[in-house]
Amino acid sequence: MPNTDFEPVSRIPQRTGFGGHDGVTLIAGSSFLICNATGDIEPGGLDGYYAFDTRMLSQTQLRIDGERPRMLSSAQASSRRLTVMFTVGDPTTPSTLVIRTLTLSDELVENIELVNLTDKEIACEIFAVFRADFADVFDLRRGTTSMRGYQGSGPAGDRLLLRMTHDDVLRQVHVVADEVISVGHDEIHLGLTVPGRDRRATRLRVTAECDESGTPRRPFVLGSPRLEIWTVQTPNFRADDRRLDSIWRRSSEDIGALRLWNENDPAHVALAAGVPWFMTLFGRDSLIAGMMSLLLKPELLLGSLFALAQHQGHRVDSRTGEEPGKILHEVRAGAVARGHTGWGEVYYGTIDATPLFVMAAAESWRWGAPRSEIMALLPACEAATKHVVSKLNSGPGLLSYPYAKQGGLANQGWKDSFDGVRYADGRIAEGDIALVEVQGYARAALLAMAELRESFGTGDSAPLRRQAEDIATLIEELFWMPDMGYYATALADGGAVVDSITTNPAHLLWVMPVCPGRAESVARVLATPEVSSGFGLRTLSADNPAYNPLSYHCGSVWPHDTAIAVAGLLSAGQIGPAHDLIGDLFDALDAFGGRAPELFGGFARTDFAAPVPYPTTCSPQAWAAAAPIHLVRALLGLQPDVPGGKVVFRPRIPPGITIEMEGVKMGDSRISFRATGGSLEVLGNPPDLDIVVT
Repeated sequence: MPNTDFEPVSRIPQRTGFGGHDGVTLIAGSSFLICNATGDIEPGGLDGYYAFDTRMLSQTQLRIDGERPRMLSSAQASSRRLTVMFTVGDPTTPSTLVIRTLTLSDELVENIELVNLTDKEIACEIFAVFRADFADVFDLRRGTTSMRGYQGSGPAGDRLLLRMTHDDVLRQVHVVADEVISVGHDEIHLGLTVPGRDRRATRLRVTAECDESGTPRRPFVLGSPRLEIWTVQTPNFRADDRRLDSIWRRSSEDIGALRLWNENDPAHVALAAGVPWFMTLFGRDSLIAGMMSLLLKPELLLGSLFALAQHQGHRVDSRTGEEPGKILHEVRAGAVARGHTGWGEVYYGTIDATPLFVMAAAESWRWGAPRSEIMALLPACEAATKHVVSKLNSGPGLLSYPYAKQGGLANQGWKDSFDGVRYADGRIAEGDIALVEVQGYARAALLAMAELRESFGTGDSAPLRRQAEDIATLIEELFWMPDMGYYATALADGGAVVDSITTNPAHLLWVMPVCPGRAESVARVLATPEVSSGFGLRTLSADNPAYNPLSYHCGSVWPHDTAIAVAGLLSAGQIGPAHDLIGDLFDALDAFGGRAPELFGGFARTDFAAPVPYPTTCSPQAWAAAAPIHLVRALLGLQPDVPGGKVVFRPRIPPGITIEMEGVKMGDSRISFRATGGSLEVLGNPPDLDIVVT
């Protein structure tokens, strides 16, 4: 057991605020490490070793013989491993080469190898510093570190122990090492002797634990730490557009890194939403990212469905927003979520995750998920459908949520900031809010459940299809603004039309056909310079008084948002505007090194030659990483119907681009093809599927 000689809080510096991060991120399931290129965790910013929605380490530092070694090189071999080379001794003729390797799994392992460059034996003293503030991710996002419940750090035998207790939950970090000389209040002192022209290594292991009800648990990770296995399991992709080729590779790596192992269901792997704020299971994010990445790995959507079904609502709880059949918004483990002012560990404040769940189950079925798996999900789909229908029947046939001025999220669509829904004059919409795209999701969910009932013979589909068409009629009657040639963002405040120009209606095009001529009108509005920044679509038109290019939801550009708009435009036959947006977004992501950030500034391309980063964006982030995958599917016009034995392609590739893929998984089959312009050549046609190119 640890001793009681802990360093008081006052001896550990407390810092607040953070800025952007340009260092290294390692990810392993629900835990992640943000550090600088040397492998050190720098204090005062966002750096840290995170697990259980808590920053378990807020500062680390490596010193050798009393000095910080000089870095030669730094290379991130995978999403879980960083290798750094240093020198020690005379800068012009160093005596020692130091190789530091950080590997993240369910613990953080630091391997330090010393290479003696001389013919004489050397004895080196290694000092490894570890400090913790145990800051909750919600606090960090607000720019504070309260250090609630912190109990200090100190030696516990031959190991260093850092710990905190809050709301009867113990969080602690153990640091153990080889060749220990001594353990101080915040550092471990090691010794290593290396013969001439030889090398020796030592190792430190950092273990994070969360103890609830006397049962310690470690962060959850995938079984294999190697990204190479993930790469083998995903299709080969080639494009003769340099940007797209690089962006696809980076997106595939990021999605592979964001896989989340489900402790209660090891057969399925879900998607976490993103680093650093959302490294957990989300309803909307995990489902949309899963649907957008079907072309890469269909199993991720299926795994997310099973994970969400395990937490499906079954009672009414006003604090967490839980209701029977409802799909959660997010799962949390941190102190803020558990506290009396928090929303609970499982929070249900979302209007769209429930219909998206049913839509996603039908999509997974069309892509060839095993019949037994979808059958296992049918009860959850029926419960979700029942929830949606009950909400539609309790009002004017629309799916809405009450704007919350206190307690929970104010808005419950994807733009869930308190100011995320605005009128054209800049006012914040309140009251009961019915978002236009959510009505499209509700319609799609009812049709999806009807399809599943028909496929599995489990119920009457006719009432669902009738109600779906009623929703379509209401959308066209209530949301269309003829004087603006565009759909309203929402109805709010007792039925008032929220007349702002936003990207929400583009999501409507993604999930349903609209009245003839209206898609073309929507495309014209999206192409205006007030909406299209030149790098993607602004969430709110620049001519709105509330527009701010660095607002989270009122003027920034989200790659997934633009990708969904492109998919909607292509499905509606608006090829030219869709291709223009694709070119803009490819240029933006290319400027970010191929990685799609969660969002970036909505500044016009005429103002800045490169996209302006958002200061606290998630990167990598699931639906941002999935956006390029979704764009490729949209360009291919790919619509599988594996249960029906048919796969339809309707290619609409921009001029000058050829896309080639090998091993796209659909059910038990894999398809290979080459597409350019409006044509597609099937390179591998499985005998059990009819490939149709239109």
